[in-house]
Amino acid sequence: MVTAGLGLCLQRRNQLFPNLDPELDVWLSSTLKVLAIHTADDVLNPGPDYQSGWGLFNAVSAVRQVELDAEHGRGTHLKEFFLAIGGTNS
Repeated sequence: MVTAGLGLCLQRRNQLFPNLDPELDVWLSSTLKVLAIHTADDVLNPGPDYQSGWGLFNAVSAVRQVELDAEHGRGTHLKEFFLAIGGTNS
């Protein structure tokens, strides 16, 4: 289910940004992981825990996050960047 839901996120991104280069503008797997974690519905205890992890994956919320990124400007909500060893970002 999670793989299919993330596939929907990628499909929606391609619909919203048709001019992306499939070789250069592909999302990293870490971006998809963060998208799944960030939009999960928390269950049981607040925050990640040993019983329910980060919660239940919510495909609707994940796709909505992609749409918000398109509405507010690409890279506003979903941004990829690299840090050098020992680098920080705040």
